[in-house]
Amino acid sequence: MIVGDLPASAGGGVPADWVEVPVDVLIELNVLFPGSVGDVAEEFVTLWSSAGPTTNDGGTGSALVPVRVSDRLYQAVISRPALRVLIAADRDPRS
Repeated sequence: MIVGDLPASAGGGVPADWVEVPVDVLIELNVLFPGSVGDVAEEFVTLWSSAGPTTNDGGTGSALVPVRVSDRLYQAVISRPALRVLIAADRDPRS
């Protein structure tokens, strides 16, 4: 479902002190996912709930659900490492 990500380390072109800083991202859903656009959106929200960040600032507590901006785009605030965890969970065949 998630088609891209940001460099997650200073070696990826990101200054070391920026790696954990949450950034605004657009997440594009895979509309070729079996079922309807509603089905893929539901799967994404479920994935975010189980593997997404715990807060918008990377700490603990409640995180806002990403905002749906179109049929296949969501806007979210997430750190680079948290985004990589989300992508890994999406690619895991057990999830």
